Amino acid sequence: MKKKLSGFLFLLCICFSIFSGYCCAEKDYSPYVIEVKVNAGDTVSNLCDSRRIDYYAVKDALLIVNGFASEAGLSAVSPGQTIYIPRSKADADSILALYNSTASATIPSSYVEKVTVQKGDNLTSICKDHNLTYSVCQEAIKKLNLWSSDSRLSSIYVGQELLLPTSDAAAVAIMETVSNAAAGSASKTSGEDSFEYYLISHTMAAGETMQSVCGQLGILYSAEVADMLKTINNLPDPNSAAAGKACLFPSKTSNSAAYTVYSHKVIFGDTIEKLCEAHHVRYAEIRSLLQGLNPGTSLIALRVGEEILLAEPAPAASVSVSGTPAPASASVPVSVVSSPAPVSVPASSYPGSAAPSSPSYPAASNPTSSEAIPEITITVK
Repeated sequence: MKKKLSGFLFLLCICFSIFSGYCCAEKDYSPYVIEVKVNAGDTVSNLCDSRRIDYYAVKDALLIVNGFASEAGLSAVSPGQTIYIPRSKADADSILALYNSTASATIPSSYVEKVTVQKGDNLTSICKDHNLTYSVCQEAIKKLNLWSSDSRLSSIYVGQELLLPTSDAAAVAIMETVSNAAAGSASKTSGEDSFEYYLISHTMAAGETMQSVCGQLGILYSAEVADMLKTINNLPDPNSAAAGKACLFPSKTSNSAAYTVYSHKVIFGDTIEKLCEAHHVRYAEIRSLLQGLNPGTSLIALRVGEEILLAEPAPAASVSVSGTPAPASASVPVSVVSSPAPVSVPASSYPGSAAPSSPSYPAASNPTSSEAIPEITITVK
């Protein structure tokens, strides 16, 4: 929750930002992962090793399905925590392909049929049995079954349900539909920083209190404001600031500003060190301030989609004697959004280490025959 001060007296108002699960909630990774509970002494690396999965080969997929922005999150797992691990390298590739997809393509039902793999089948023989040319149809088969690599074409198993184009012409039409959707798609939104407020430095004089200074600055003093001032100024009590101590106060104007505060929504690849560098300061120099601005948030193990506050030192030349008004839409929060709930990935319903099944459609009435299916929507890059 972020509480903001606005107007001449910076009146408090409350904004709620709720983040549950992964930021791309419509993308379901459950067919490609297994759920694992961390025990004492476990690391993500040895949990992968015990399942014959190369940690370094699936690291990016691990970050995505667990919602971590960087590897630091994987290093900070604790006993009792639930994490999600790709079933195989091929499944990790599928996770990456799904994560990077930015558009959807609707495929008419007349272009697609469902078949069940029988003993002795391979895709070449299946295509031949259905009057399909394998070389013409293989890319459409990959798209329909959400496969990102050619290795999936040779790793089908008995009982697996596959989606196939109904003809060579349908395969060509499917790929045209996918290509057109990809060409018209927009790029994923990157993390953006939005101005929130300034932090001005005020040297406490004899007899002054935090409340009296807030009154001078036009800040409505409250329990929430007192708690914020305590944390950002590293005080045991908001009324314990001694005369001569330089303290930070939120302000709507840049007069005597020591820092400009921005909000940032975390994206994949973010680390607190990189974000601080982008704002011209080293994390080690303002660690205490950032922890005060972001209570309850692990800045070392950032999660994709959570909102944090960053502070950029104000250049000396930008400090205005008369004060420069903040942007008209800006307001001054007194606390920050807490860390979102852990990423929730539904437990997979697929047994063992089997390759992921195709998207869910009505069960075939005759498992040895093909079946026409409803119109489907697939994600594409």
